[in-house]
Parts: sequence; C-alpha cells; structure tokens
Amino acid sequence: MTLECDTTNAIIGAILQPYQYGQASANNPPLLRYGRFILARQIEVTVSDEEGLVVIKSAELGIESFAETKEAALSSFYEDFSVLYDHLASEDDRLLTVQAQSVKRAFHDIVVSVVAAA
Repeated sequence: MTLECDTTNAIIGAILQPYQYGQASANNPPLLRYGRFILARQIEVTVSDEEGLVVIKSAELGIESFAETKEAALSSFYEDFSVLYDHLASEDDRLLTVQAQSVKRAFHDIVVSVVAAA
C-alpha cells in the first residue's frame, strides 16, 4: 500500500527542514540553507510509505531515496542530492544525456551557491 503526500512546498519545510539564510526583502525572497547548499526555493518532493520503507522522491531532480526510517530516508536524500549535484553542476553538457542536462538545469534553478562545511 502506498500512502503519498501532496507535492507541495510545505512538505519540504516539514520533511527536509531547510532554514532561512540571510535577509529577505520585498524584492528578494528568502534563501534557504540545506546542509552545504544555499537554495533559491524549496525542493518539491513526495513522501510515501512503500512496503515498509519511507520513500522521498524529487521528480525534477531524478532523486528517489528510501530507508526504513524517516531520519535515514532524509539522510539518504541529502546524500543523493549532494552527490548528484557534485557530479552534474559543472559537467559539460556535451558529455551529458538529455535527461541529465534537464536535471543539471533544475539544480542550477534551485542551488544558488555551495558553502564550505563548518
């Protein structure tokens, strides 16, 4: 049985817990900090329970992470996000498939910058 939540920006706030980074203004929406990433917007995900596993999916980023607990699934999602970003963000488009180019553009739309780990 699959229990899916709506794909909304509210989910990412509750599930992945990014926090506001810097000052927001009328012309500039708040940036979000997600681990070492500064995001321009929230990541839309679906969260479901499939055969006893918590599954977190981002269709636009091509990420599907799963684990036995919510905490482990969140950790897996962040790891997948981080590794995929590191491999695609600066790769030459000529070396990527059309699908990988699409994911790369999605990352560039979401990720404003990457900060050094503390």
